Amino acid sequence: MVQSQPVQAFMTTPVKFVRPDTALTDVIQMLNAAHISGLAVCDDQGRLVGEISTKDLMVRSSWIASSTCAIPCAGSGKCIKPLGKPLAPS
Repeated sequence: MVQSQPVQAFMTTPVKFVRPDTALTDVIQMLNAAHISGLAVCDDQGRLVGEISTKDLMVRSSWIASSTCAIPCAGSGKCIKPLGKPLAPS
C-alpha cells in the first residue's frame, strides 16, 4: 500500500536547490529539465531558507498571471502546461 511506504521511496535525490537570488527563468528551466515541481532554496552556507514550486510560480508571478501558459519551456518556446484561462493575480 502506497500510504505505508516511506517518503524515501518517492523523493528526488540528490536534492536540487537554488539560491534566493536565482532568476525565475533559471528556476523554470531547472524544473523543466529535472521533471520536478519544486526546488529547495538555500543560502550561501547551504542552509534551507525556503522552497519554490510550480504552484508558487503560477499563483504569485504576475507575468504568468497574464499568460495562457502555466509552465513555459524556455528552451523550445512551447507551453508545457497550458492554462484554461489566465490566472488572476493574488
